[in-house]
Amino acid sequence: MNIRQITTANETQFLRFYSGEDPIGRFLVRKKEVMFIINNPEKLKIYLGLKEVPTTMVDVYVPENTNMLVGRIGSQPNFGLINESGFQYQLIDKIPESSYKNPRPIS
Repeated sequence: MNIRQITTANETQFLRFYSGEDPIGRFLVRKKEVMFIINNPEKLKIYLGLKEVPTTMVDVYVPENTNMLVGRIGSQPNFGLINESGFQYQLIDKIPESSYKNPRPIS
């Protein structure tokens, strides 16, 4: 798996998918990466290699000059992802909680 570190040049919008009440987290995805399954929680779970079926999505506005890791989502056989999948981003730097906006049910 090829992982590289990037630093955002501008504020950049991502999505985060989760279950439960807390939208705050380090693993993010670009909207264009999941547009074809954005309203299908079961497919999102498998595609993103998530432990649980997500129930909620939130917009995440990552500030400029934020350090992140980016790489292909690796195989997660325990979670239904057999092969590599799309690209996922992981925050290295902590961002303000106010960066997480508009939580809404996946429908």
